[in-house]
Amino acid sequence: MTGRPRGTHRAAPHGNQDLQRRKLLDPCLARARAWVLDMTGLVRVDLTCAHALLRAVTRLHQTTAVQVRGARCNMRRILRHAGFDVLTSIEY
Repeated sequence: MTGRPRGTHRAAPHGNQDLQRRKLLDPCLARARAWVLDMTGLVRVDLTCAHALLRAVTRLHQTTAVQVRGARCNMRRILRHAGFDVLTSIEY
């Protein structure tokens, strides 16, 4: 068991992407009124990961607010390139 708080997830090692995808589509997350994606400390996000997050966000109820916090400049650019800024608010 790790010392991470419950509900936080690290990037999936190669081969476990399906498990992470199922976690994002968990009904408990879908019922949440707000998602806060804290990217503080992340060094890199690739376009594939950004698209996977975008797919999860597009499945949320329309009234669910999604915020991205703490993303570095290069990650904000990748998220915008994936179209994330249309559905979410990206804070600096």
